Amino acid sequence: MLNPQLEITAPGQIHIIDAGMPDLGPKQMRVRTTRSLISAGTEGSSWSGRPWFRDDGTQEPTYPARTGYSNAGVVVEVGEAIEGFAVGDRVTSSGGHARYVVLNEAAGALWHIPDAVDDASSTFATLGATVLNGVRIGWPQLGDAVAVVGMGVLGQLACQYLKLSGCRPLIGIDLDPSRPDLALALGSIHVGVDASADDPVARVRELTDGRGADFVFEVTGRTETFDLTFDLARKFGTVVALGSPRWPAPVDMMKLHLKAINCVGAIVSSHPVAGEERNRWNRPANGALFLDLVAEGALVLGDLISHDFTCDDAAEAYDTAIGARDPALGVVFTWPETD
Repeated sequence: MLNPQLEITAPGQIHIIDAGMPDLGPKQMRVRTTRSLISAGTEGSSWSGRPWFRDDGTQEPTYPARTGYSNAGVVVEVGEAIEGFAVGDRVTSSGGHARYVVLNEAAGALWHIPDAVDDASSTFATLGATVLNGVRIGWPQLGDAVAVVGMGVLGQLACQYLKLSGCRPLIGIDLDPSRPDLALALGSIHVGVDASADDPVARVRELTDGRGADFVFEVTGRTETFDLTFDLARKFGTVVALGSPRWPAPVDMMKLHLKAINCVGAIVSSHPVAGEERNRWNRPANGALFLDLVAEGALVLGDLISHDFTCDDAAEAYDTAIGARDPALGVVFTWPETD
């Protein structure tokens, strides 16, 4: 097979297809993938098949779905008008799960990989840019008390950014105690809360002199969790919806109303547009900073990769990523140069 690519054809069903080798446009490049990362939220929804609706009424997921948007590899061919990339460059992008991907040079999620960053770590760049944007638009300040609900990959990244921003105390909350424990070991949080055994609201109030958190980041993607985030926030606090909640759930809006809580949606499209002079932190800028921070050792990602698969074991990889098997964080594919 010249160019194997993963395609989800139905809930819990995945196949390897040959995506072929299309000709390049003048501003396009072909990249041979070395590693790619599963997004447990976005791709997991296609894998599980549970229906949800976009704001225009369109039902998702649809099939077949060629998933993946966290890719790292080497440029092997460039179009005649390519200016910023050359054959042999290592790049990370929003390319999918395939041996070869075609990228447009003007894409918003395409970056050179610094020499000090390995390919596996660089696959986090697309998610890293999204999380950094969510932290920015929440606007936490030095010394603010922050609670992060959900300590998966996005929550772990959010905590590392928030720690760099000087937030304190920084409290990581999860039903799986191993996840806050990992963040504590990495120095990403000050306090970990096992929500399966402890009362997170009581712990947060104890740690904030009874006020509650200045900022609460919801990173589970479960709409049922928002009542908890409203309870965790102080009066006039902010809740940032950094996870991707696809399904409706009853929420007590009186909690938000009585505490005058500010609730912010942090979808990736909330990035400022390119060329915005008042806010230069668009998607390319956030991704570039993410990679610089990894190269400097300010962000630590190696411990966030829990599983490594080949495309031949894709079904097992997706089951693992959504938590249907062992507890997991980052689940990556390794792509050999040839079969």
